[in-house]
Amino acid sequence: MSGKRSPENSADAEVDAEVEDEFDEPGRYKTVQMTSRQRSTVDIARIASCTSVRKEPEVVGHKSLWKRWSDHLDWNEGLSLNTNKPQGRNWINVIEIVIAAWCAGYYQGYCHQTYGIFPGTMTGNSWSALRETQEVPIDYDNIIFKMSAIVCWFLGNFTGMEIMRHMTPGRAVLLKWFDIWTVLFVGCLERWVFDDENEFSNPIKNMMMIISFGSGMSTVYFRLIYGIVTNRLTGNVYRLARGAQDLVHGTSDCPNAALTLGICIFFLYGLYSYYAPWAEHFGLLLPCVVTAGWELIETFIECFMDDGLIYEEPSDDEGNEVIEQEIHKLQEVIDENLEKISLLKQIANGDPGAQAKLAAIEDNKIQD
Repeated sequence: MSGKRSPENSADAEVDAEVEDEFDEPGRYKTVQMTSRQRSTVDIARIASCTSVRKEPEVVGHKSLWKRWSDHLDWNEGLSLNTNKPQGRNWINVIEIVIAAWCAGYYQGYCHQTYGIFPGTMTGNSWSALRETQEVPIDYDNIIFKMSAIVCWFLGNFTGMEIMRHMTPGRAVLLKWFDIWTVLFVGCLERWVFDDENEFSNPIKNMMMIISFGSGMSTVYFRLIYGIVTNRLTGNVYRLARGAQDLVHGTSDCPNAALTLGICIFFLYGLYSYYAPWAEHFGLLLPCVVTAGWELIETFIECFMDDGLIYEEPSDDEGNEVIEQEIHKLQEVIDENLEKISLLKQIANGDPGAQAKLAAIEDNKIQD
C-alpha cells in the first residue's frame, strides 16, 4: 500500500539498485536481480521516457470501489526500485519509514526490558552474553539465549537476501510484513495464552528468537527498497556523520542523511514509548496496531488519489513501435551529422562549393 510502486516511479525504476551499507565505501553496489519480463518492461519504459514519442493510453473502463482499494494493497502493486534515493521517494514513503523506525524502537525496548534481549541489536546481545561469563556461577542458559538471537538475526538477513535475489512485489511484501506478523503472533500468545514472566519456563521468552529472525528479514526489505536501516542506531549515526560532512564540504555523498535523522529520532521515541502510561495497555501488540492503522490510512489516501480509470495495457508490438521510432529519429540525427562532417572536411581541403552546401543545410534546419 505504498506510493513507492506508483506508475511514475516504476517507469524510472533502477534495475541495479544502489544500496550502500552504512559501513561500505561510497560506490560499492549490490545488484538486485529481476526477471527477464520485468527487465524488458523497464527498458521499454526507459526508452519511452527519453523520447518525444507519446501515445495517450486508451481508457477501457472504470474501477469499482473494491477494485480501487485492492489495487493499492501491497501485494497487488507493481515493484519500483528507485526509492533508495530522496528524489525517488514521496511523503507516503517517508511516513512509512519513520513509523517502521518507531515500531522497531518500541519492540526492541519492550523485549529488552521484559525479557532481557534486543531482537535486532547484536552489539548489545554480544556484550550481554560476554558479561555473563564474569558472573559466579556462570549462567550458560543466558549466554546461549543471547547468542541464539544473533544467530537468528543472521538467518533472517540471509533468508531475506535469498528471497530477494529475484525480486517481485510478493516477495517484497513478505519481507516488509514478516517482522510485524511475528510480533503480532508472539504478542497474542503473551497476552491471552501465556504471560510476560522473564523465565525460560515461559515459552514467550524463547519466542524472542522468532522476533529476531523477523527483524533480520525487515532489515533486508528496508535496505533494498529504501537504502536505509530502521531497526538500529549504530550505522545510522555513522550516516549522520557523513551527512554532516556533506554540509561542511558542500558534497552529497550521503543523500539519505536527512531521512536517517528522522529514523534516529523516531527509533529513540519508540524506545522511550515503552515507559508511556498508555503503552502498558497494548504491550507487544502496540507496533502492530500502529502499523495496521497507518496502512489503512495510506490505502485510503491512495484510493482517493486514484482516478478510477482502467487503461489498455501496452502490448509488445507497441513497445517495439516506440523503439523503432526512436531508432529512426536517432538515425536521422546520425545521417545529418555525418553529412556535416563530410562537408566540413571538404571545406578544410579548400572546396568552395562545400561552404554553400553546409549553409543550405543550416537554412533548411532553421526553416523546419
